[in-house]
Amino acid sequence: MFRNNTSASTAIESNIVDAAIDWNKTFTGPRLVVLVDEIPQIDEMQFERNDSIWYAEKDGLCRFFAWSEDADHQGFGGHAFRLPMVDGDDVVLKGPYSSRAGVVNAHGFGPVANGWVTDSRRDFEQMYSGDAGIHLTLDAANYAVSLLDSDVEMSKKEEFDPVETYYVASHK
Repeated sequence: MFRNNTSASTAIESNIVDAAIDWNKTFTGPRLVVLVDEIPQIDEMQFERNDSIWYAEKDGLCRFFAWSEDADHQGFGGHAFRLPMVDGDDVVLKGPYSSRAGVVNAHGFGPVANGWVTDSRRDFEQMYSGDAGIHLTLDAANYAVSLLDSDVEMSKKEEFDPVETYYVASHK
């Protein structure tokens, strides 16, 4: 099973430059928006699999995909992704979907927090993420909110059936 390799110190090293909160309600609540100076590419990460979830993290940033043989393979417009695996092999997923942080957490990865990550100052200021496939570990999200007002924190939220655990920005 996956072992989280991100600590508070590596979350800081993930080059988080700035953070903001989009308080407009989204699918699971307010959204943490984070500006980083660099987003790791897929080929710089190592993925693990648990059932239909494929997960990798590097320096507090993570990517995950949902894919199975019997899916429609139309996620990301049917684009194929070559994933380097921790065992040294490469796996190609055609048309995976992005999934949700709660699903990833339920599969034993992370914990992963809801948020948008970008390396573009313009996108950050517009509260837009140009890379829908990059997310934050909870440690990195906690570091990002520490850059904000002292009345903001990442809080645990449980939704759906079966229960999925989410971490979302909230007022203390």
